[in-house]
Amino acid sequence: MTAADLARREDYWRLQRYSLIAEHLDGEPRRLYEKLRAEYGEPDHPTFLSYTRSWTGPTSPFSSEELREMGPHGVVRVLREWTPPGGPEDPSPEGLGRILEQAVAAAAADFAAAAGEFKGLEPTYVRALLGGLADAAKEGTPFPWSSVLELCGWVVAQPRSDQDADRDAGRDPHWGWARKQVAGLFSRGFAEGAPQIPYAERQRVWGILAVLAEDPDPTPEHEERYGGDNMDPATLSINTTRGEAMHAVVRYTLWVERTLTESGRFAATASVPEVESLLKRHLDPTIDPSLAIRSVYGQWFPQFVRMDREWARQLAPDVFPQEPQFGTYFDAAWGAYIVFNRAFTDVFDVLRDAYAIATERLKVGSGHTPFAGDPRERLGDHLLTYRILGATSGSEDLFATFWQQAAPDLRREVLTHAGWSLEKTPELEPSVRDRLIATWEWILEAVSSGETAPLAGFGAWLGTAALDGGWLLRQARAVLERDVHLEPDFVVYGALPQLAREHPREVVEVLRRMVLTDAEGWSLHGSTDEVRETLRIALADDDAETRGSAEALVHLLGARGMTMFRDLVSDG
Repeated sequence: MTAADLARREDYWRLQRYSLIAEHLDGEPRRLYEKLRAEYGEPDHPTFLSYTRSWTGPTSPFSSEELREMGPHGVVRVLREWTPPGGPEDPSPEGLGRILEQAVAAAAADFAAAAGEFKGLEPTYVRALLGGLADAAKEGTPFPWSSVLELCGWVVAQPRSDQDADRDAGRDPHWGWARKQVAGLFSRGFAEGAPQIPYAERQRVWGILAVLAEDPDPTPEHEERYGGDNMDPATLSINTTRGEAMHAVVRYTLWVERTLTESGRFAATASVPEVESLLKRHLDPTIDPSLAIRSVYGQWFPQFVRMDREWARQLAPDVFPQEPQFGTYFDAAWGAYIVFNRAFTDVFDVLRDAYAIATERLKVGSGHTPFAGDPRERLGDHLLTYRILGATSGSEDLFATFWQQAAPDLRREVLTHAGWSLEKTPELEPSVRDRLIATWEWILEAVSSGETAPLAGFGAWLGTAALDGGWLLRQARAVLERDVHLEPDFVVYGALPQLAREHPREVVEVLRRMVLTDAEGWSLHGSTDEVRETLRIALADDDAETRGSAEALVHLLGARGMTMFRDLVSDG
């Protein structure tokens, strides 16, 4: 709350008290009472010590349809002339800005052509215009860029201050928010499609973007307040002006690459020397100490490798520093890289040392869990992928090191994630399948005398069609025989009917052991249809031993209170 807000509240409180004795006031108190009543109106319920009411805001004096009917020129005139009433529930610039954004998105071409007329308006309205154009670009709506870029250049030329102590809470406190919106709009404009920024504007665009990349937000104080346990660096980067600008810098590079590649003129980073210089500069902690900015490098690092592998190899030690004193910088870049990217073998070739450091740092429990996921889980996913792809083995088997150092819950999550991936994979190359099987068998052996609970994650593997059903059932039984209940159990129960058509005896045994290892006794209640179908198939099998085992299982279930399957047997 700003100082202006506090002053208004104090005035309104004084008005309420004066209204109780208004007929007895004279002199200066009477004059002040009349002034406050003229400004705020008659107070609500002045005799109540407290009361509650609801209000939805901020509000606008005009609807989106009304603004569209005015047209861009009429809207600009209204924005210049309209004066907010100033009451706590009255229409405000913020409320008008939100409606303006909707109107702009619906008529993007008209407003874009008149964007230059918004120069001189207050930041709230300029930001709303740019936000509406960004929304239109997101939806694939084209519009002319020349006047828009003219306005963006004007925005970044405005005085930049974070001081908002005496500003109205109903409007933007400074130009920083509009600057951030410029970066966001550029990111939309760099995407392939009809709203793309014309390549002829490259020089003007870079001039604006270079200024935004030096914006003071986030300051070290801002990052200390809002980062840490409150917000991970990657999330903070998209909520700050310089962070959003740095993301736009990378997207600018992809825009240039895409355009020059079409004409056969793209020559890796030699085609974007301005980007190479800027990125190198902001990797210097004495120039840019922000962890949020460092996370941008990590998130986009696979693109660096794809565009220019040797340049990315030279950049890697600075993006992912090995020195212990730069551990927080490593974590910021690594967390964004590992969470937002799949495992690519060409990137692994560049980042082997970084993967080794991340694996080593598991022992001290490093790595903050961002909103998007846990870097430690994703590290395990990547290393398992590299192992089955044959990228790491022998003395460089980082997955083996990871498995030996990871906590039991983390191991289990990695196995579960592998199962989810397998479920989406209809077929595996023979060499990949063989390495996957060998990896599982290594895991099974590695936990033979240790912590067996992580093996529960193998349950997710039963949903795949990429591995032999008989092998899956044998491994499931091997886990269950160690008194480990397979999870997620609904995946197991859901897979059993299909597997029962070729392996009925093995399926009945797996189902029986699922029942016996179910400590709480309720896991199959959500999968009764699948269990019924599994039992029906087994009870109809030609093999007498299979039928007998299935019937015995029905009775076991009945003895445990699950009598809904008794009708499947003749004496039920």
